[in-house]
Parts: sequence; structure tokens; C-alpha cells
Amino acid sequence: MANTVAGPLISAWKTGAEPEALARVLLPPGGALPVPPAGAEVWERHRRGEALLTVREQAEAEAGIPWPQPLASRYARFFRDGDRTAYESAVFARQHRLTRAVLMATVTGEPAWLDEAADGIVQLCEQSSWCWPAHEDTCRPRGTVLPDVAAPCLDLGAADVAAQLAWADQVLGGPLRERFPGLRERVRAEVRGRVLDPFTRRRDWHWLGLDGDVHNWCPWICGNVLVAALRLGADDERALQVALAVEGLDRYLAALPDDGSVDEGYEYWWNGACRALEALDVLEHATSGALCAAEVPVVRATLRFPYRMHLGGPWYLNLADARA
Repeated sequence: MANTVAGPLISAWKTGAEPEALARVLLPPGGALPVPPAGAEVWERHRRGEALLTVREQAEAEAGIPWPQPLASRYARFFRDGDRTAYESAVFARQHRLTRAVLMATVTGEPAWLDEAADGIVQLCEQSSWCWPAHEDTCRPRGTVLPDVAAPCLDLGAADVAAQLAWADQVLGGPLRERFPGLRERVRAEVRGRVLDPFTRRRDWHWLGLDGDVHNWCPWICGNVLVAALRLGADDERALQVALAVEGLDRYLAALPDDGSVDEGYEYWWNGACRALEALDVLEHATSGALCAAEVPVVRATLRFPYRMHLGGPWYLNLADARA
């Protein structure tokens, strides 16, 4: 694989992040993500914990009522009057409900919650597009107001869904296999077709930064692709997908100044540099520590950035359109 950027990660790891090397060190899909499956002791400890109370209350309140429906008329609004919120609010509500259902099914082991989780998973699989309408790149060239399902657009939203399904499969894979045979295969087909294959085959995504303009979309998407590839990627593609995700993270970190600061400010740090840090934690686990970024200077520097921006109490120094 030709690497376009020799950033801080590649400089530290040399050939260790290339597909051939990764194929030798990556943990199998069942152990590659740093969260235990349902039934593990850690989940039992949370069963009656206070942290689950709010989740349980919300999940019980919405169980049995119709799921949020992202409608075609709302998708089309962005191209008609610029409104993206009507559609996206339904998408987010659907995803949040699924997250609560997955947590409840994982912690309680109750069939009703597993059914609720499966319902949400299937609805995501049947959603025409995971891309948010404001990011869709097939509509305007075709003169349409609905996405082309044969040419999925890989944006923040699509990558988020792929990772969400990967985490759901990580914790509920066994129970889903027993209660809903075939569902996990459907999940893999959808994630590979909508996210992993476009990520591997297309290298002209603007957020990759191959034109030199890299921004926070890159670690956001690459981090989610990493999670999806580790859990749901095909055996013969998985190492390449991980390597390309690492390349994107490396390109983003190479663009940060030596002090690790983010020119969009503290609030955007969470959806840029912090996304990269989360991905690096996952990568370290997935390689059993073979790829560890703890001593990479820019990684250590950007960890300090939020503290340097802290003015005291709830206040932070911020820039651009970020809140103080």
C-alpha cells in the first residue's frame, strides 16, 4: 500500500501499520474491540447500578411505541428549502433508542430487550441511506432529492451507523445469533456495502485530506471505520481497511501543530483530536499493544490541549462558532 503521508504514527510504527503486518497481529473479530460481550461479569455489576437508571427509564418509556421514521419528504427538504433538521432528528432519535435497547439487552439479558434491539438494527439496515442529506453527493449531480442506494455516500452519519452496528454485534452477537438467525449476516452485508467497500475502493473522499485539506471529519470517519472493520470486515479485506483507517488518522495528526492545538477550539477538539485518540485506544487493544501511540509527541501534546484552554469552572477559551 502506497502511503501518501509519513506522519507521526507511520514514523513511529514504520511498516507495522501496513496490511501485511496488521494481518499478523490483529486479534480475531470476537476479541478485537475492547468491550466484553453480554453475560460478562462487568455487565452484571451494572444491572442494578445507578448509571443504568436513566437509560432504563427512557427505554421503558419508549418500548412498544412506534420507532422514529426518517421520511423521504423530510430528506428532500434539504434540497428544497435547506432544512436538514427534520430528517436528521428522526435519524438521531432512532439511533439513540437503539443504543438504549442494546444496553438494556446486554445488561439484563431479557428477551424483550433483545427483540427491541433487533427491531432497531433491522430498521437501520433497511434505511435507504445512512448519509445525512446535507452531505449526500449523488443528488445534485443527478438532479434528484433522494439518495442513490447503488452509490452510498460515506459521511459522518454513515460511519456512525457502521460503528454502532459493530458495537451492538460485539455485545449481543451471541444472543442475536440464537434468537435472530441471519440478522448478523445482514448487518455485515449492509456495513460492508455501504461503508467498508466505499472506504476501500474510493480514495477521492474530500475528508481524507489527500488534497492537503484535512479536517475533523477524517478521524471521526476513520475511527468509526476502524471499529466496523475490526468487528464486521471480511477476512480478506480487514487488514487493508484497518491500514487505510490508520493512514487517515496519521494524516490528521500530521496536520496538528507541535503543541497539539486545534484551530477550531476546545469544543471541536472532542470531535477531531479526541476521535483520533479513541481510535488509537481501540487500535492498541486490537493489536495487543503492538501499535501503541502513547509516546508519540503530538498525541501527548493534544491530550493537554483541553487543560490549556480551561479558564476555570465551566468556562473554556474557544474559537470560531464554538461555545465558551
